[in-house]
Amino acid sequence: MAEITRAHIDRHVNSRLRTRIRLYLGISILIVLAIAYRIWQDGGGILYPAAALAIGIVVGSLVSRMINVSWDAQAEQVVSRIDTYGGALLIVYVIFEITGEHFIRQWFVGPEVLTIILALAGGAVLGRGIGMGRKMMQVLRANV
Repeated sequence: MAEITRAHIDRHVNSRLRTRIRLYLGISILIVLAIAYRIWQDGGGILYPAAALAIGIVVGSLVSRMINVSWDAQAEQVVSRIDTYGGALLIVYVIFEITGEHFIRQWFVGPEVLTIILALAGGAVLGRGIGMGRKMMQVLRANV
């Protein structure tokens, strides 16, 4: 199996897909930094935000499957599209994000609520970026 280089990615991965993955990873880094700052500033525990981040990463990885990453033989590029199952998964994901805050507010109070909500959202964004990047690399390795 040949090693995938930066040149392979630049040539054989659609620029919109690359930008989307970079955006997810960049946003997740900013959110994780905000979580760390909130934990440091507010003195809250790290256990619950870390657990929420892990749950968010798992959910984000599952949600990353809503984007179908595939090989376009005509363009010789890895491209992405949302499919029917992806649309249904997107609806479930939105419901999870909306109702999640309600349940968090029942169990936690004060500044820890926002930290846990940020951890869930940051984990979901990070999981989506990782999941899409991993799928992109699988498709690229199989076709280059």
